[in-house]
Formats: sequence, structure tokens, C-alpha cells
Amino acid sequence: MKLGDAIIPAEVYQDHRLTLVQMRVLCALYSFGVCFWKENPNPTKRQIADRCGYTEREIINAIKGLERLGWITKYEDKSGDVRYQIGASDTREEQQ
Repeated sequence: MKLGDAIIPAEVYQDHRLTLVQMRVLCALYSFGVCFWKENPNPTKRQIADRCGYTEREIINAIKGLERLGWITKYEDKSGDVRYQIGASDTREEQQ
């Protein structure tokens, strides 16, 4: 796989609650390797926006929605940098 490629879990495209923008942001986070390395990479909103083709405002709104749906957790590391943790939504059973 080359840089930017990602393996996306089936749960992502099976979650009909996700908007197109949210799905693309989630896929972009996977493509940065957010879920695979012990020391998670730290993509900026600008980098995510560039990868998705959306504005930073759209990225911010999508991240908030992904947090509400339980797909990602946003946190600050020891240095104060914002990081994202991806996990399958705990509430996906509610959609069925």
C-alpha cells in the first residue's frame, strides 16, 4: 500500500447514520494511520481537509458528528496536541 491508502472496516460503510462528509473524514483518518500505530500520527484539520476536499469548517463539523456517533474520540496528548482515537461505534446497534 502507498501513503494515503487505507483499510476501512466494513462497519464504516454499513453505518447509515454517517453523512458523506463524515464517512470521508473517517476514511481520511484511517488513511493517516490513526488506528494502526502506537504513537498516533497527528493530522491537522487542514491536512484532513486537503485529503477529503472539504473546508476546515466542514471537517470540524464532521469530527463533532463522528464524536457524537461514537466513531472517534478527540483528546489532547501530554504536549497539548489534539489527537484522534478511532473505534467502532458502540451505538451502531441502535441503527438496526
